[in-house]
Order: sequence, then structure tokens, then C-alpha cells
Amino acid sequence: MHLPFGFGDWYWNSSRIFAGFFRQPHTEFPLFTFIYSDLHAHMIALMITILAIAWALSVLLARARWKNHLDTAAGLLLGGLIIGALKPTNTWDFYTYLIMGAVVLAYAVWRYAEISHFSITAPAWVNVSY
Repeated sequence: MHLPFGFGDWYWNSSRIFAGFFRQPHTEFPLFTFIYSDLHAHMIALMITILAIAWALSVLLARARWKNHLDTAAGLLLGGLIIGALKPTNTWDFYTYLIMGAVVLAYAVWRYAEISHFSITAPAWVNVSY
């Protein structure tokens, strides 16, 4: 039996989907990265993107109600660290998750937060006169 493929063609043909300007463009399906351990930025950043989604979901489910200023600062710092880690890991994911995090945070604060008890007061050593 003679097949129209060479001995090693089964391996790379699955990753060449569309014919383009060049003979065989490099258009891989996402599972190709995991099956053949082809290390790409989206594979490295996968756990960070899942963590960013989990942070955004936790802010939304907690309804942006933090106990005190320290919890608020820690939550925002953690979210900034998670989303900021995407910039050097996978630049294309950074802007997507930055927008997602900002929208979720803005919505949760706008919809659920009780901002009245988070008043900002100046320390006693600061002379504030109006």
C-alpha cells in the first residue's frame, strides 16, 4: 500500500493548516504544544492566565468587600502582580487580562463596594487647611 505521505509527514502535517504566501506557514493548533512539548509563550503563561482569571473571579464573587485597608491593598497588589507577570511571560496575553481585570474590578467596586467606610483621612502631622 502506498500512501501520499512520506515517513515523517504525519508529524508535521498536523501543524500546517493553511496554505499561504510561503509554502507551509506555521499555524499550530493549541494542543500541538502539549503533545510534542513545543515550548511557546502561551504554554509558559497558561498557569498565570488561570491565576489571573481566578483572581478576577474571586474579586467578583467577594463583591469587592474587603475588611480593611490592608486587605484592600493586599488584594490589589496581588492582582497587579499576577497580571503584571504576564507582560514578560506572554506579551499578547497581558493586555487582554489587564482589560479583563480592570473591568471586573471596576464593575465589582461600582456595583457592590461600600465606599463610605473607606474614607481617606490625613495623618495628624499633616496640616490640612481649607
